[in-house]
Amino acid sequence: MYNHYCLRKIKIVVPFMVVLISLAFMLLGLSCGSKNRANPTHVMNIVNDTVSVSAGYHQAYPVTITSEMKNPMLVCSYKASGGTGNDIVVYIMDEANYINWKNGQQVSFYYNSGKSTTASFSVAMNALGTYYIVYDNAFSTVSSKNVVSRVDLKYNI
Repeated sequence: MYNHYCLRKIKIVVPFMVVLISLAFMLLGLSCGSKNRANPTHVMNIVNDTVSVSAGYHQAYPVTITSEMKNPMLVCSYKASGGTGNDIVVYIMDEANYINWKNGQQVSFYYNSGKSTTASFSVAMNALGTYYIVYDNAFSTVSSKNVVSRVDLKYNI
């Protein structure tokens, strides 16, 4: 009778323990997974279009980096067409440099493609503030350019 009682108790306790252990592993898995969910990557689209740039002009797109954005990065790609060179100049610069650039002053760039037809690149944005992605066709006196472009701001919170 004693053995029968012990066997009954084991039959009840073992499944109960299996359930408890399973729940513990599930909770551990959820808490480990929550670390990844607490810092997801966000993507903000800045440009996803054909940008038309008249001869002698530029098109600029602002993007603002805030204190909530961790590890912000601009991820860009483009392909230009038009004129004899199928080319464009792409810059990324901060607001102060953009103002100076528009006024013909010397500036610093976060990115300067030089005349190019196509490129893909990423630029880490390490400081808060407003930046500009500029498609510059000022070098062309006759030909407008069409630039198929995608620019995304990726960051964590």
